[in-house]
Amino acid sequence: MPEPHSPFTEAGTARQILDQKLDFQGSNGFPGFCRLRVFATVVGIVAILTERAENPGPSVTNAAEAAVRAAIDTMGCEPDTIMWVEHYGKESYGQAAISSAVEAMGCEPDTALKAVPRGRRSRISEPPRYARIRIQNGHAHWEHMPNQMMVDLLGSVLP
Repeated sequence: MPEPHSPFTEAGTARQILDQKLDFQGSNGFPGFCRLRVFATVVGIVAILTERAENPGPSVTNAAEAAVRAAIDTMGCEPDTIMWVEHYGKESYGQAAISSAVEAMGCEPDTALKAVPRGRRSRISEPPRYARIRIQNGHAHWEHMPNQMMVDLLGSVLP
């Protein structure tokens, strides 16, 4: 059981402490963005960087070092105290954009799908995937995280 004023929670649950758009600049000089969600968990602070379908710049994968640096600046924390996680889910492949178009314009999903870039269309129905990011000597390294690990940390997977 956590202490009364502890930011951490019981196993399998997490408390979200931040959810915002995170702007970063890739090594190619182009701006990009992702969604930054931060949770207090039983293992400590977990920061999840989610790729967004509408990101016009470098992906969170291709600019992981820059995204982590931007998150550190935003959060004002020590990088070694955070578990950094890369996430690709529905909002990464255009499902959120399709749902928004269907709702806002009253169009059919097939019509909205045409607005999604071809390379992302086939991935819309993929399950979410996660990778732990570790920055060592200025370079990102990834370690696949099974969905069950996210359930253990957060209480559920993110879509």
